Amino acid sequence: MLPMQILIIYQLLHLLQDLFSQQILSGIVISGFDISNGNILGTFNFLTTSYSTDSEPCWGITCGITLSEVMISSNAPSTSNWAYTYYANNANIMMNYQFVRSANNYSSMGIAYAAYYNSLEAMVYEGPDKPITSMADYLKCFDISKGAQLTIYVNQPIANSNKAWTMTGDKAGHSFIGITQNGVSRVWGLYPETNASPYNPNDPHAFGNNEGDSYDISISFVINASALQSITTNAINYQKNYDLNSNNCTDYVLGIAGSSGLFLPDPQSTWPNGGGSNPGAFGEALRQMSLPQETTIDTDGGSAINNNGNCN
Repeated sequence: MLPMQILIIYQLLHLLQDLFSQQILSGIVISGFDISNGNILGTFNFLTTSYSTDSEPCWGITCGITLSEVMISSNAPSTSNWAYTYYANNANIMMNYQFVRSANNYSSMGIAYAAYYNSLEAMVYEGPDKPITSMADYLKCFDISKGAQLTIYVNQPIANSNKAWTMTGDKAGHSFIGITQNGVSRVWGLYPETNASPYNPNDPHAFGNNEGDSYDISISFVINASALQSITTNAINYQKNYDLNSNNCTDYVLGIAGSSGLFLPDPQSTWPNGGGSNPGAFGEALRQMSLPQETTIDTDGGSAINNNGNCN
């Protein structure tokens, strides 16, 4: 597993160059961290540790600095010789701890790595909990010679906030759609097949069944038969990969709305190593937009409609 750990640390070093105002280690790995789910489990060295004649380890990239193990705990002791910090689901709090401890503890930089890794983890989109194996079967009950009602649902990471991600709850949120026609309802959204993240943004796509899922804001309008046919045909024949930065769940929803004649706002946000459309900013833009005629909006949130209606 060591080569994979080295690769991960090397990638983190380059990502951290965007986070701090200057290069930290000039791309050279001095010490590595064993990290799991944002928590530092321990350290391992790549270079022989060298100490000066002083009581302090030597500085600079010419000598390796061994970092002490960092313990992240919800019940840390008030005094300890080890680097303890209270676990916080907030990268800013954990980052601040680095600067508080940096004067007297060389493991404090590990907190920065852990906090930054935690922020990356919050932007990881997993594959659907309820994958749809055949969109043709999923959508076959609609009569494409008639119109229907289209609803766009937005589950924001933080309700009533344009933040692109959070450390808890739904983390990165989700945008999805629902269609209802004469008692037949289907709800779905775009996902990566396995997962996508800031350091691996691209993955084959998958569609997931989102019936009954939570949302913070929704917008509904009537579409004609041509739009319904376009939406269903597109879903059945969809080939594009999921991409966190350029073809995520919100991009898909925006495309569906546009093809139906409703052009919605698309504010962009940034995140580590990328940026683009996202449920947080999209949801807030919907709250502030002027509604076209025959369009309704629900800002109270709730649960999406359930799938309904069967056919041969």
